[in-house]
Amino acid sequence: MRAAMSLLEKIFWSMICLILVFTALIVLSFALAFTSNPYVMSGNLNPTTNLSQDQVLSCYVNTKTLKDLSVTWTKSGEKGVVYQYSNGIPHLGKQNPNFKGRTELFPDAVVTGNVSLRIRNVRRSDAGDYTCSIRSSEWEGSVDIHLQTAETLLDVLSSDQMPVAWQNQVHVLSCYLLPNQTVTNLSVTWVKAGEDGVVYKYSNGAPSLGNQSQQFKGRTELVPHALVTGNASLQIRNVRRSDEGEYTCSINSSEGTGKVNIQLRTAVRKCPSGWLMFGPSCYYLSTTTDSWDNARNACRNSGADLVIINSPIEQQYVRRISGRPRWIGLSDRDSENNWIWVDGSSLTVEFWQNNQPDNGKGIIRLGEEDCAVLDPTWYKKSWNDLRCDASTHWICEKSAWVLSYS
Repeated sequence: MRAAMSLLEKIFWSMICLILVFTALIVLSFALAFTSNPYVMSGNLNPTTNLSQDQVLSCYVNTKTLKDLSVTWTKSGEKGVVYQYSNGIPHLGKQNPNFKGRTELFPDAVVTGNVSLRIRNVRRSDAGDYTCSIRSSEWEGSVDIHLQTAETLLDVLSSDQMPVAWQNQVHVLSCYLLPNQTVTNLSVTWVKAGEDGVVYKYSNGAPSLGNQSQQFKGRTELVPHALVTGNASLQIRNVRRSDEGEYTCSINSSEGTGKVNIQLRTAVRKCPSGWLMFGPSCYYLSTTTDSWDNARNACRNSGADLVIINSPIEQQYVRRISGRPRWIGLSDRDSENNWIWVDGSSLTVEFWQNNQPDNGKGIIRLGEEDCAVLDPTWYKKSWNDLRCDASTHWICEKSAWVLSYS
């Protein structure tokens, strides 16, 4: 009886050992089968990149033994492929236009199972879900990657954030990118606090005014050729009292976005009776003639001085209203050929007639010609030098009165 029990025990434990061995073999076979299958991985499933930078989306296989490798990158919600590679070359016939010329693999790395995708000059629209699919004659697999983009803040500035605009005149609200910043795909939006619609909008290379406020229709514009340099200043024509308020200039580009706020105030200018207003100045045309010194004294007695011309626009206006030769506030009395305005400033623009000034060509009877006259019978170049004691008409200039200021 005891011998029979011993035999049964041996048989029992032998069966247990066999079961354990078979179980181990099964587990080992599954493990070997699992580890022998390739699978697709990514070093970063949730990358974040700055706009306009290059970004590599990581994708690779855990084995180097795949044959006849083909790779397809797609983006959720986009038609076509982001990038496709098979038979050792790219296949881009069905590539989405948004990615043309901006995506590539690394050819030397593909043979090692690394099929990471480089996206050049990342845009906002590139954000989203990508799928890297790999197929060979032996196996296929894929991995999903979520790309996020980060806004780059542009340095948007204004040369004057609290400007005063003269009513009924033209005023420019300054807005520009920090110098030397490259701008591509530029869009600009000007808005005014409390105003329905935009003041002005520019995108895709043209004005976009479908949602423009009625108050600004036909009165606002940018300077298109200046946009490539990052200058998005706004010109407002025929400024009104209702134009006062806070404006925001927003600039968006492929490089990022930025904005600046500007508080606009308005004022009214007026000139005395008998004077003409242009810009911030009042002009008086004499009806009598006199020497340059006496003409200047006459201007001073009315709180003005002989006219100072600081721009081509002012030159054009003064020439147009003159009607006849008139003294202007320019002389070289103190130093020959060093022409100075009556306020002590040097010339910034000049409109001398051809071969002028000539100081009388040295002819003794003409004397020293040290004072300047504007002769409107000459078109753009209308200045000439005369003896200061010559008798001619003159033009006075002074600042217009500020009658109201908000």
